[in-house]
Amino acid sequence: MLEELIERYSQYSDGELMTVYLNKNGYTNEAQKALETVVERKGGIQSLKERYDKIVEKEDEKIKSSTIIGSIIGGIIGGTTGGMLWGLQMI
Repeated sequence: MLEELIERYSQYSDGELMTVYLNKNGYTNEAQKALETVVERKGGIQSLKERYDKIVEKEDEKIKSSTIIGSIIGGIIGGTTGGMLWGLQMI
């Protein structure tokens, strides 16, 4: 069973591994040992945290960029629509 868990965890992405690691208290002792083995094989917890932080930073940048672009587009659409409705009201 331990080898099966190690094989399964070895296929996890860094994000998935970090999620399991942060919730490891909810797992069996055998699952925790398998997790520790895989994390050590991938450079240890510090290395995993660094890679995970980089993933989170990239995702935050994507969200930030999307939010800015969405805000600009929303402002343009809202302003144009409001202007058109105001113009129609004036007629």
